[in-house]
Amino acid sequence: MSYTLLLGSFVIRYSDLPNDGPEPDGDTITFHPNDKKSVKDLPRTGRAPDFSGRGNIGIRLEAIDALETHFPKGRMWRQEKEGAEKARDALLYRLGFRDIVFQGNKVLSAKNDELPGYVLANSIDPNGRVIGFIFAGGEDTARRGQLGLWRRSTADPNGPATQVNKRTIEDLVIWPKLFRRVVAFFNEGHGNLNGFETWLRKQAQHGDDDEILVLDSERLANLDDVVSASGTSLQLRLWPDEFIVEPKPAQE
Repeated sequence: MSYTLLLGSFVIRYSDLPNDGPEPDGDTITFHPNDKKSVKDLPRTGRAPDFSGRGNIGIRLEAIDALETHFPKGRMWRQEKEGAEKARDALLYRLGFRDIVFQGNKVLSAKNDELPGYVLANSIDPNGRVIGFIFAGGEDTARRGQLGLWRRSTADPNGPATQVNKRTIEDLVIWPKLFRRVVAFFNEGHGNLNGFETWLRKQAQHGDDDEILVLDSERLANLDDVVSASGTSLQLRLWPDEFIVEPKPAQE
């Protein structure tokens, strides 16, 4: 099953119309996509995407069904208050929202009215909402801030690793799947990375490697399509979160 990457921001309050803003709960959040066309292109069985006048749309979390804070829209039915509000508060906290004050189901005030985030989505539900998995941050926050191992990362879209050989490969912080492929290549007796891309292509042709789904184009590819290698230089041209590894089928 393929997913579309939607970049944008999560919205919990309209500063100009706070009494008419979103009503987040434990399994639904308002999202402002950077590209509405990507949402419109999602598969649907009925209703078109239900965008607001501000270009926002509701995201219904995949595989999550929290207690209702209010149901249906415009009515004041709800489930157990403690459980419903704890689910809502936990969701908003994980997305990075802080110091939230509610007035009923509306956000009266908060440290941030909206925060960057992204969604992996594969459909529009019957109510015109996006069904998907949600993630905080415009990109991987640790990577952007060069935290932890990211300050030592190499052979990635920020630049190639150089002087890569059998001795140095174990000291490099590179994508583990790429590391495993390089080691297998070296174990066949190769002294440098000349021919590594061709080797990867043959692995894929023989069914010995996984396909990858490139999220921004939804195209199937192979590892050799996103790797550059020659001599002692190695680089992954896409970040690992920009594609999904599609495991090869199990052998009968």
